[in-house]
Amino acid sequence: MAQSDNKKIRARLIGGEVSEDLFEQGLCLPSGTRMTEEDLNRVVNVIKKQLKPPA
Repeated sequence: MAQSDNKKIRARLIGGEVSEDLFEQGLCLPSGTRMTEEDLNRVVNVIKKQLKPPA
């Protein structure tokens, strides 16, 4: 059970360990309808920089 504002809330757990593992190993990227072309280019450039082997 999750606890919020001193109230107990019943919540169903979906995915369990598999979901946790995917979250731990995954990559969370920004997204949304308000992202500009500049925002997208910045995200792409950061990813490319991280994937380049060290010089």
